[in-house]
Amino acid sequence: MSTGKIVISNNITVYKDRPNFVQIPFFRKNNKGLSGIFRNVLKEIDLFNEADKQLERQMFAIKNSYENQILRIEEHINK
Repeated sequence: MSTGKIVISNNITVYKDRPNFVQIPFFRKNNKGLSGIFRNVLKEIDLFNEADKQLERQMFAIKNSYENQILRIEEHINK
């Protein structure tokens, strides 16, 4: 995600409401449909990787970096 490019993945529920970040199969129990998602993304790769979408993904990755997560944990511990 740090490159900003679209990601294709198995179903990870944390990303179910972020289709601009990660393209995932609808079903959680199997990866049926993953090949179709892959084909669709390849057909529309320029659309999925538009500059504004890449920047949004990069900002999300920075916001959720290990370093920033550790800082959040430290804040909670120190409260």
